[in-house]
Amino acid sequence: MGIRTAFNPMGGSVKAQFDEDFVLLNTQTPGDYPFSLNVGGVFDFVLVGAGGGGYGDYFSAPAGSSGAAFEGEVFLAKGDYVARVGQASHGNGTATVLLKDGVQLITAGGGASRSGAPGTLTISPDCQVIEIRVASNGRQGGHWSTGASVSTTGWGRGGPAVSSYGGGTSSGESGGAIIKYKRKK
Repeated sequence: MGIRTAFNPMGGSVKAQFDEDFVLLNTQTPGDYPFSLNVGGVFDFVLVGAGGGGYGDYFSAPAGSSGAAFEGEVFLAKGDYVARVGQASHGNGTATVLLKDGVQLITAGGGASRSGAPGTLTISPDCQVIEIRVASNGRQGGHWSTGASVSTTGWGRGGPAVSSYGGGTSSGESGGAIIKYKRKK
């Protein structure tokens, strides 16, 4: 029997919203994925920014840079969230972001095209990180050298250089997000 409180007037324990290891999201499809939590808890995250595109140039052949990655456990309080999965293109890749009420908690930046800057990882001080397995900026693409993924999933690679005199392009790889419920605290 629990103790009655203003938060739990009938006593008893507050039940978790999900079963342990319940997967809320596992996708590389770009877009916004909103979810609401009635009770806070610890979630396991994989967030990977999309890679930038490569370019065809006979002399320099610049490949795309990869997106940043975060993998680890985060405590999320009760509230409304959005997981925004980054999109790859022949240009710059876009970020994969965890937002709460419009505020960015974790941003795994996308990689730039044509050997541009790799994706940058940003974690807000408002984010309650419990454990980090991977926290890395992306890798820069170079002359014929694609920016490799920094995630254990292999997502977010930069696009390869194109063997072309005329300057063709290639797309980077999409970012992705995996969100799994672990426990209440």
